[in-house]
Amino acid sequence: MSNKDNIDAVIYQIKRLQSVNEIYRFLCNSNLPKNDFTSGINFAKENQLLLLFSMLYSVFDDQENALSLEKITFDDNNLENKRKELIHEWKAIEKSIKIIRHKLGFHSSKEIKGQKKACEQFQTIGDKPFDIINKLNLLYDEYIKKIK
Repeated sequence: MSNKDNIDAVIYQIKRLQSVNEIYRFLCNSNLPKNDFTSGINFAKENQLLLLFSMLYSVFDDQENALSLEKITFDDNNLENKRKELIHEWKAIEKSIKIIRHKLGFHSSKEIKGQKKACEQFQTIGDKPFDIINKLNLLYDEYIKKIK
């Protein structure tokens, strides 16, 4: 794949992340009665949050077989600087998100103490993941404007 193809693939990942974020925000801001979802609105919000954080993790995934924001470069200096800033901000919460993802999310810990450790990470990261998601949205918008 060319660098342009890799960039487009990562930009598409960001767009999917935006979509999951919109659903999460809708659930958080909805006044739906608790019985509108099989397991309740709070359970739906929690699951959507875990999905959102897992997708955020994927945007920065540095595994060999993954394509991520860390493995591309932009020719445009402004986009490239934003990419580097996002990676720097990600590094500050990466470990916490990984713990949430692996001990509470898709993989889930076999032991309650692992799940509790994951829950503690929400306090550690605060709103930082949402700040990064907002900046990813801005990066996405700027990139799309430049290619049109």
